[in-house]
Amino acid sequence: NPYNKGIVAAGCYNGQVILWNIEDAKKQLEAQRSADDDEQGSEETLIPSIAPSMVSSIDKSHSMCITDLIWLPAGVEVTKDGKVAIGSDDNASSFFATTSVDGRVLFWDTKVAKKKESEAGENGGEAGGKGSSGNAQGSSGSSRRRGKDSDKGTEWKATWSVGLVREQGGDLAATKLSFNLKDSLETAFFAGSMDGEIAYAEYHKPEDVQHPEYTKMTIDAHFGAISTLQRSPFFEDIVLSVGEWSFKIWKEGLSSPIFASASATTYLTMGCWSPTRPGVIITAREDGMIEVWDLLDRSHEASMVSTVSSSSITSLKFYESSSSSYQLLAAGDSMGKLHILELPRNLRRPILNEKEIMQSFCERELERVQYVGSTLKTFKNIADDSNKLLDLGDKGVDQDLQDEQQQSMLELIEKSEQEYLKLEKEYREKFNLDAPNGAANGEVPVS
Repeated sequence: NPYNKGIVAAGCYNGQVILWNIEDAKKQLEAQRSADDDEQGSEETLIPSIAPSMVSSIDKSHSMCITDLIWLPAGVEVTKDGKVAIGSDDNASSFFATTSVDGRVLFWDTKVAKKKESEAGENGGEAGGKGSSGNAQGSSGSSRRRGKDSDKGTEWKATWSVGLVREQGGDLAATKLSFNLKDSLETAFFAGSMDGEIAYAEYHKPEDVQHPEYTKMTIDAHFGAISTLQRSPFFEDIVLSVGEWSFKIWKEGLSSPIFASASATTYLTMGCWSPTRPGVIITAREDGMIEVWDLLDRSHEASMVSTVSSSSITSLKFYESSSSSYQLLAAGDSMGKLHILELPRNLRRPILNEKEIMQSFCERELERVQYVGSTLKTFKNIADDSNKLLDLGDKGVDQDLQDEQQQSMLELIEKSEQEYLKLEKEYREKFNLDAPNGAANGEVPVS
């Protein structure tokens, strides 16, 4: 939990959700280490086993492996009828969302387990004192596996469920979620799938709609499973996706990416935004290397490539720190090893007005996408008019009507040509390509 580090939630392969409170165990471990420091020659400190506070009911959980778990913004509460409200405590997060390849997004309330936290802490303390995991299951182990508390039969289940569907029909095999964590009342979110699709959906149930469609749009984004789906920490409507051999940048509301990287030489496994530089993206590869993309330096290739591991990198996470003197990046690999990397100064400190420059970059790429889309539409209209003109000639239609269709087609071609010439002129003026010998800044080179 980002607001309470002592609360830990996890998703299981069988679709269940588990919740722990590790605060008491942390205190016990610190006390045990202090006692060991006072005694010379003491044995190694035993790591306590912690019994879960709650385990979800298996028949009220996901039916397949959980692929992502996201804590909602502080104060956000999702009721059992799909309404979103802001709770009294806006400095704590008590709800999180999970997704699975079963095509559902479930919302869980951790306040259900609060009344059992003290009991869970006691169970964890006893187990930790013996240094054994046996008591962690104890007499209540079987009931916890069933998702019920042994004493009162409390059943922990999701408060709200949203189904994700594909545009072609069927459930969306979701792998990743991305919520707007800065706007507590924003209920729209993105979901990536095993088939490379990105879904844009809502988890709020509209008023007076019995069976609403929560999936608003699906996009064929990648050829393989999406491994990363992350909003920019600087621009709420900009989203990064990573899948197969490339990463793409999307703007909320558009069905086409505003930027797509060149294909990598090997499979990309992860990716993330830099928390301090708006124009920097880190991607991880299957061959154990990471790539640093500084889009403001160059966008056609990575600015830096570094070998981290001999095995595939499976996770990337920046260390949250207020210090500007260093920046740490954790990388986990498929062999279970954790690598801590320190980024150089030029990759952690933003350049002057970097956020504004990156915003201009996104706007420029957006204009390019819109121009390409309109041009393709124009060419399609020209092709359609040509086919109509041929059909009219074959059917022996009046010559005046044929001339009218031909004139319309010629006007479309002329319009397209004028737009191209205007774009070319702006480009040449911007880069001073009309200067003698193509000199930059309009300066004539001296021989």
